[in-house]
Amino acid sequence: MNLRMSLALYGLACLSTAPAAAQVSPSAGQLMLVSFPYCPMDYYEADGRELVIRDNLALYNAIGTTYGGDNRVFQLPDLRSRAAVGNGVGPGLLPVAPGQKLGHESLKLAETNLPPHAHRGGIQTSTGAANRTTANGNAIGISASDSFIEGYDPPAGFEMEASTVVVAPEGKSAPIATREPFVALRWCIAYRGAPPLPTQ
Repeated sequence: MNLRMSLALYGLACLSTAPAAAQVSPSAGQLMLVSFPYCPMDYYEADGRELVIRDNLALYNAIGTTYGGDNRVFQLPDLRSRAAVGNGVGPGLLPVAPGQKLGHESLKLAETNLPPHAHRGGIQTSTGAANRTTANGNAIGISASDSFIEGYDPPAGFEMEASTVVVAPEGKSAPIATREPFVALRWCIAYRGAPPLPTQ
């Protein structure tokens, strides 16, 4: 076999072999994740936009108003800055319905989120002689006679009024980020294609 015939046979073999492809035509409503800054032909970006039903029947028949809408318009799923999770329920898992939105990018802790703890307050005192009869704006000083009992814990109902001891507040209520490490890609949804058929 000469070189010319070998090349001809190789060319025929290449023409008869179909290129590898994941899917020739997507189903309407099928999602695709891409790394480039736009969605390909026959795809919308999954950005929660509203679409008129009569202009997008194939896509509407696939997803309906699962992600919002009424009898005139419907919404696409909004996956911008969001993670997709599988719907359903499993042992020990939170039930999730199709189209349901859960979670927060950050949160602020409330008192009920903190473990039990106590704050100690202090009373300002002085070693100088007492020279005022009112406590407001003043410190406790030394009086002519003893005023306190060492090591005595008063019984219930005889403690000092709580408002007389002020504990300075701490903290700034800064939100706590709840996101895990991520890399941003683009979600696209097919608006044309064969209707998706359920498995038997």
